[in-house]
Amino acid sequence: MPLKDVAAKIVRDHRFRFLVVGGINTAFGFLVFIVLDLTLGRALDDLGLTVVASVVTLLVAHAIASLLAFVLY
Repeated sequence: MPLKDVAAKIVRDHRFRFLVVGGINTAFGFLVFIVLDLTLGRALDDLGLTVVASVVTLLVAHAIASLLAFVLY
């Protein structure tokens, strides 16, 4: 089986797609936390920053996962 066919088969697999979406969401969550820590870190304590980062990450992760699920399927 040629490498191109194997790659196409892997990309079509829903488990691979969920892995990609999960990786994007995780990377985005870390990025949001870092940006919020650098910008709001002085104004909020650790708990407040964690709550704000979690809410923002959750909302955006849901939007990204929904959009990618429709695009990938």
